[in-house]
Amino acid sequence: MTVQQYDEIGEAFEGFKSLPLMRYGEVPSFLETVGDVSGKSVLDLACGTGFYSREFRRRGATDVFGVDISGEMIRRRAGERAA
Repeated sequence: MTVQQYDEIGEAFEGFKSLPLMRYGEVPSFLETVGDVSGKSVLDLACGTGFYSREFRRRGATDVFGVDISGEMIRRRAGERAA
């Protein structure tokens, strides 16, 4: 996908994680693979709107830094934090 394509799906992206396949398949599998992050620093590459970044913080990571190619995804997350 191109940057423009990711920017265009920015609004809907967060909702994908609540779909049953993601919620019961991808999310638990990914978090199990990552393992315990408590007390650790985490770099979340291709963080999108920060779904996993927030989950890492919730699970005790001391520092989480998210990076994404899509400025729109990052802006959406920054807007959520400001609200």
